[in-house]
Amino acid sequence: MHMDTKTIVIRSVDKINVVNCEQICYCLASASYAEITLENGFRITVTKPLKWVASQADVPYLIRISQSALVNIKHIVHIHRRDRTVEMTDGEQIRFTLTIKKLERLIQEGLQDNKSTGTDNS
Repeated sequence: MHMDTKTIVIRSVDKINVVNCEQICYCLASASYAEITLENGFRITVTKPLKWVASQADVPYLIRISQSALVNIKHIVHIHRRDRTVEMTDGEQIRFTLTIKKLERLIQEGLQDNKSTGTDNS
């Protein structure tokens, strides 16, 4: 982890969480709240819309793939064209509504931006 990695503060019902954006695997919206899943499997539920999480994080490797899903491109294992889902490192399959071409472009751009900002951990 680098010192220039973005960190956000997320208030849940019972605590305040300080989260490194790179640790976010994905975030799913449901009604008026969002559930953030971290690399370690920990889940944080916030009473904020997905748009709020996206604006707070504002990093190139977190991309909006549908109205109800924000994913970290570093945690995408497969893009299933027929099912229109992305498979994440934890096995979760998340539907996307973008075109395949746009999804591939956003992933490419996110990976390139990540290398140019020096936050690539590989």
